[in-house]
Amino acid sequence: MVKKQPTYELKTDQDLSKFLLGAIRDVRKSELEIDKAEVISKLADKYTKNQMMILVKEKMANRLDQLDVQKEMNKQLMSKG
Repeated sequence: MVKKQPTYELKTDQDLSKFLLGAIRDVRKSELEIDKAEVISKLADKYTKNQMMILVKEKMANRLDQLDVQKEMNKQLMSKG
């Protein structure tokens, strides 16, 4: 039986999910070393954090576009602080 080698061409989130599930399977079968699995896990974490930051930045940019700076400054000047 020919063993299919994992591909590292991960273009979508779905590709990443399939790859990680395969890595988990290989760790369970003792076909993947724990050190390599740990590196894969860390890379997946970094990717996820990067995607989250992209979304947070987009959301912040949208909020800033909707923010009326002059109105907010007036509120701060009028408040008893």
